[in-house]
Amino acid sequence: MSWSKVGTVSVTNNSNSVIGSGTSFIVSGRVGDAFRGPDGSWYEVTNIASDSALSIAPNYQGATNGAGTYALAPLQGYVKESADALRALVNTYGAKLAALGSTANYEILPVSKGGTGGTTPAEVRAALALGTTGNYDVLPVEKGGTGSVTPAAARAALELGSAASANLQNSPSDATPGRAMQVGAFGVGGDAPVYNGNIDDVAAVPAGRCFVINTSGGVKPPSATYGLLDTIKIVGQPVHQTWHEVNGIASGGTLRTWDRDQYGTGGFGPWRMVYRQNNIVGAVTGAGAPTGAIIERGANANGEYTKYADGTLICWKAITTNSTGTYAAGALFGSDAYGPGAFPSAYASVPMVAAGATRGVNSDCVLASAFNPPTLNSWGAWRAMAISNAAVAAQINLIAIGRWY
Repeated sequence: MSWSKVGTVSVTNNSNSVIGSGTSFIVSGRVGDAFRGPDGSWYEVTNIASDSALSIAPNYQGATNGAGTYALAPLQGYVKESADALRALVNTYGAKLAALGSTANYEILPVSKGGTGGTTPAEVRAALALGTTGNYDVLPVEKGGTGSVTPAAARAALELGSAASANLQNSPSDATPGRAMQVGAFGVGGDAPVYNGNIDDVAAVPAGRCFVINTSGGVKPPSATYGLLDTIKIVGQPVHQTWHEVNGIASGGTLRTWDRDQYGTGGFGPWRMVYRQNNIVGAVTGAGAPTGAIIERGANANGEYTKYADGTLICWKAITTNSTGTYAAGALFGSDAYGPGAFPSAYASVPMVAAGATRGVNSDCVLASAFNPPTLNSWGAWRAMAISNAAVAAQINLIAIGRWY
């Protein structure tokens, strides 16, 4: 190995320290090497601290020199290091090399000994019986390969399409463009994801189905807290939402369904209830814009009634009278007058009241006569009339038709 003389050194009389400039002591020297100083004398290297610092023995004998020439001469340090390395190699791999046995006698290891049996690609393929596929640098599809050396070209050769390189959604509500949908994405084929945001925010609310909880924001249907929300979105076009009430929680027992729409940058319109089997009959509310059922049926001490969402109200009641022969009224005979009181459901204006009467025996010309006309809040007063004087009770049948708003 050649001597190292790169750079200069700074030495001080009677000091063992050598400071280098532009030197590489670690690479070029070893402890035990010889150091020739600027004074021309030889010293032993006793320590190498860095590429620019080493120690010598004995102390430097020459005159102090701040930038002198030098030389590092390799001596027994390399021989010893090589011997140590060889000894370590033998200790580690000697037994394994000895176990190679007869395979060490081959210049070309045959297949029977675990080798390839050749020194050229053709010889190796023949020895290993690789067949014709061994002749391809890039194995084509017809030979079971991909037909390419890049992922994109391989996908094209295998006709995999763009879905092969798409990433799956991070969550069932992940709407990142280009993502491949998971089972259950937006509630399709699995549980609907929970949405706790603002249902009025058309940019944030997920398209598809989600479960809206009580802490979510936005305008919900009347008295609603929880529900399944279906959202249809098209960029620049109307957004349609359908709300399905959830059973078993507050305001969810009727299982109603609501719809609303939004267009462009405008706000959502009001929620409008969808009518079906479970909410056609019930409490009718909302004058002019129904918020309850379509038909309401009821009865109380004042009679029976049917109320309709269009404003129509029909009430009816039967009154039993005493004898139709109680009073004479011209050529007719009548019962006492009876005031049945209030209507079973309130009208917005005085309704039209019709009346008829029947008697408990065969008789002609039994009729009902108004003694007092109906008012906004009462049926009025009525008596039963007949053309014959008979001590027989009668029944007056009343029906009122009007509007509740």
